Amino acid sequence: MDWIDLETFVLAVQHGSLSEAARRLFVSQPAVSVRLRRLEAAVGEPLLYRSGRGVRPTPTGAHLFERARPLLDELRDLEKDLRGGGPLRGRLGIGCTDLVAVHHLPAVLRSLRRRHSQLEITVQVEGTAPLLSMLDANDVEVVLATLPVPEDRYASVPVFHDPLVVVAPPKHPLVGRKSVPPGEVAAEPWILHKPSSVSRAMVDGFFSSHGVRPRTEMEISSPEAIRELVHAGLGLSVLPERTVRRDLSHRRMGRVAVGGFALSRSSGWVVRRDRPLSRAAQALQEIVVERAAATRPG
Repeated sequence: MDWIDLETFVLAVQHGSLSEAARRLFVSQPAVSVRLRRLEAAVGEPLLYRSGRGVRPTPTGAHLFERARPLLDELRDLEKDLRGGGPLRGRLGIGCTDLVAVHHLPAVLRSLRRRHSQLEITVQVEGTAPLLSMLDANDVEVVLATLPVPEDRYASVPVFHDPLVVVAPPKHPLVGRKSVPPGEVAAEPWILHKPSSVSRAMVDGFFSSHGVRPRTEMEISSPEAIRELVHAGLGLSVLPERTVRRDLSHRRMGRVAVGGFALSRSSGWVVRRDRPLSRAAQALQEIVVERAAATRPG
């Protein structure tokens, strides 16, 4: 049973006329007759009574009409969805780092839900390396991760920029000094992200460029855990300024002004180059770009 033949039949019954069905389908009336005969052959019995006043369905035709009409409507809705003419439905899987999840994603998701209320959204919060593995496994379609991601199979665009600061317990003797040499601060006990993280690579690179290595005593993947350990007086760390702004203002920790330290963590849009974006991912991308432009300094 051909969908085109079925659509022709439904139009003929709706309007009681083969010529009107032909007009709406932009085909000739003989072409409509051919389609209807083909449909009747597939069903195995007549579907229409024909007269000089038009057409009306046989009992079998009336049953087919009632069943076929909603199916055709559903097919048209599906076609609109796929071509971009209908509301966004389905599931969009997003992966992001903790920094993005806490400070950037809420406003993005509010806009996405407001514009596309029927879209199902799932969010996975991990470090950049696990997020890229999820992207490879197709567990998520889009990742908002710490950049850079050098592998060629990914396409990435920087979106959010967050300065990093060196933090210490509030009464640490290095807090309040105008400038501390990297070699001196490296000798302190440090609580850092694990070596696989992009932020850790940036910190190690900074100290390496000054010919020293930080005395790393703890390696932890959770920024929240790092904050609490710094609060407890167990060492220094490097964290995004945005995440410790309140701690600094309430003097739960202090800032250490390390000479030459001017690192910034960039978070960006990451997708697989070999996979086209769904309409839902395109909608998310549009909102992320808008949000980034709205929050960019200056």
